[in-house]
Amino acid sequence: MRNKLRIGVFLDNYLLSAWEYKIIEEIKNSDYAQIVLIIKNKLNNLETKKRNINSGSIVFRLHQKLDRLIFTHKNFYSEKKDIYKLLKEVPEVLVKPVEDKIRTRFNNEDLIEIEKNDLDIILKFGFNDLFG
Repeated sequence: MRNKLRIGVFLDNYLLSAWEYKIIEEIKNSDYAQIVLIIKNKLNNLETKKRNINSGSIVFRLHQKLDRLIFTHKNFYSEKKDIYKLLKEVPEVLVKPVEDKIRTRFNNEDLIEIEKNDLDIILKFGFNDLFG
């Protein structure tokens, strides 16, 4: 029998876009991979939320509004869904990213904790631009 891929997920919180939720759900129900670690942002503060809300060009934001107008009756990809029920049994590591003006990185203690889980893949559904 072949071993399943060991997947970790970077999260700021448990509210994800519908398309991200669908990816997690498919992995959880697969026979080829398993989510073994949640790497959660300890600094999920107001500044980070503001950055995420205000991010994107005006063209992108207009595109989102147009999508909402056209596809109001269909599943909307950016609708927020709570992922907690799918991941409640997955161990969680809280990490405090070190941010400077250009990038975000982790301290050595957090990296060691993540490495202990022998991950094959990490999905990035949170944090800012990571370095290293």
